[in-house]
Amino acid sequence: MTLVSKIKNKSQLTVPKEIMEKLHLSVGDMIEFIVKDNEIVLRPVQMVAVPKDEMWAWQPDVIAGMKETEQLFQEGKLKFYSTENLNEMFKEWDKA
Repeated sequence: MTLVSKIKNKSQLTVPKEIMEKLHLSVGDMIEFIVKDNEIVLRPVQMVAVPKDEMWAWQPDVIAGMKETEQLFQEGKLKFYSTENLNEMFKEWDKA
């Protein structure tokens, strides 16, 4: 599919209706501009807003740890403690 659109005032560009429908785009969606060999490639991109004080949770090592924990949970290799019984957990740690 090839369509043409004109750059307007303030560098605005209209995405043709046919493309909006084909890619299920809506007003407010984010579009990434990629320059490759004197061409522009546009593609929709999903964005996630993360509060600055929670950025630590998005670090690769934290995400890897969460995936590992999920795998251990799926394998039944985790032991759960109630908040009322944390002393049992600490005693088991001391034995290890």
